[in-house]
Amino acid sequence: MENPRLAKLKKYMEIKIRSIAIRDPLIFEMEREYLFGIDFSKDSDIFYGINPPNHFLGLITNDGFDKCNLVCRLLGWNKEDENELYTFRILKANIDEVVDFKEEEEYIKNANKYISK
Repeated sequence: MENPRLAKLKKYMEIKIRSIAIRDPLIFEMEREYLFGIDFSKDSDIFYGINPPNHFLGLITNDGFDKCNLVCRLLGWNKEDENELYTFRILKANIDEVVDFKEEEEYIKNANKYISK
């Protein structure tokens, strides 16, 4: 999903967002413009969120989850030429939800069952 405004965001949905919508982009030193990607593990704990009145995803810590309308865990980052693409899993899709890591762990475990079949 390239444009998250085209679909209703739901908890645990995975989305891809171009760097133009990221307030705090990742910085990696590279000599030239190559295809480059990083998959982040679940334990990396790199979180992005939208905290009104800002409309861009920015880096947050877990003590800022309650203030955000949207909280995402960074799963991957790719760069091809000048384009950067971030992959996130949504942990909180609206202000009323809470980030529940135990629930997320159960979701991941169940999702992996279906993928491995």
